[in-house]
Amino acid sequence: MRVNFFLDPDSLSAMFSFLSGYRRRVKGRLILLRPGAERGLRDRFQVAYPSVLVYWAMRNMKRTSKEKVDSTRELTEMIQRACLVAKDAVFNVEDYIGHSSSLAYVAVKQCEKELDDIERDIDESLPAAITEVTETEARQLLACLKFITDLERIGDLMWSVAQRVQQISGRLPGQDQKYFLEMSEILRKML
Repeated sequence: MRVNFFLDPDSLSAMFSFLSGYRRRVKGRLILLRPGAERGLRDRFQVAYPSVLVYWAMRNMKRTSKEKVDSTRELTEMIQRACLVAKDAVFNVEDYIGHSSSLAYVAVKQCEKELDDIERDIDESLPAAITEVTETEARQLLACLKFITDLERIGDLMWSVAQRVQQISGRLPGQDQKYFLEMSEILRKML
């Protein structure tokens, strides 16, 4: 059985303490593969642990599993869905401002509620997911958290705009309506 993991040179002592306990579990062979500056240390290690195979690389310790990749992919897909929902909310606000469609008003509220639900789901699942991933994936998950926060704010703002427009007795004045439609079109294109 081969054990594949990667670590940087600063974690040599951690590697040795890890492997001393790991040797009993693996029952495999250990050889430290990395020629260079640590040759003396490598030779001593080969003598002490001749029966387990370790691949040495200049990286942090990484162990990826299907679950970890799936959690990152799942959260990323939730963010993509949230982007589409926010874009739909903006489109519905445009429709509500332009045509006073009551169906568009209800759709904005539903989009805002769905964005809240997605944010709640991400907030609940992110802490567990971020402890199980590599540094690069952790950065991606933190970006997901920032995205959903901004998207949820966009949803809240779209709902607020729809409510304010509804409170106005009658239609918006032509120039105001034009400005709102231009702003929402720009926002929709940005999303």
